Amino acid sequence: MLFGKAELDGYWEEGYHYYLELKGKKAVLRDYAKRIIFETSVKYDNNAVKKGEQTDIQLGETVLSRTYRGEPMTWIKRLYYDNGEIVMDYYYTIMGDTTYRLHKVDHDPFYNIVVRDKEILPQLQGLWLEWRKDGNYEKRYGVRIAGDMISYGTADYSMFASKFHAVSYRSSPDRIILVPADLTVKEFPGMTTFNYNGDMLTSYMIVMDASVPMSVFMREENIGKLPVPAEAMGEVRNTMRCFTDEPKIND
Repeated sequence: MLFGKAELDGYWEEGYHYYLELKGKKAVLRDYAKRIIFETSVKYDNNAVKKGEQTDIQLGETVLSRTYRGEPMTWIKRLYYDNGEIVMDYYYTIMGDTTYRLHKVDHDPFYNIVVRDKEILPQLQGLWLEWRKDGNYEKRYGVRIAGDMISYGTADYSMFASKFHAVSYRSSPDRIILVPADLTVKEFPGMTTFNYNGDMLTSYMIVMDASVPMSVFMREENIGKLPVPAEAMGEVRNTMRCFTDEPKIND
């Protein structure tokens, strides 16, 4: 039962696999990509935690993933507080038992990301024309940005249109990246995130069976004036290998 200040309230992280937020009678568990696995109820003996005793934490939901038949595939066998950490005993039907130890942090799961919309978005508005090796700009393919919406295609057709943020990672504060508004999503539909250097946006098409050159976008007046990265000069390369059976020759 929880009476008074909930001692375990806050953010807990294991370092890579799981992130847990406790707030009163609510628990939110996220995976390695910070995606929410579930939001559920939570109960524990608050006084026992205050005393520093090992204390079980009861979750309303414990299943982390299911098979296509709906059967539990991974789940939390036990969750408990122990010596300043939250311990998660985890079970995977294929691999068996694993124990994760989560420690409390003074920031949320997205602490490593600095959103820079107010500073950067005004610089991005309008058309960024796609550089083309053949010099044909008749269809005017490019990235179009209006407010916090980004799209790729022509004036009449968009491969995608999505809300986005301009961010930097605390580990690389000078690098600016355009990412989907949902910070748990790692790419745009059909394209990777965009790097922005002030004069240029760069990204890659996502093609499952091919290696593609970098896509480069500039202001129209800079086409032909700014140097293009070498990564944009290559050709599309099929990454699917075809094998044929050759007859075996016996000596």
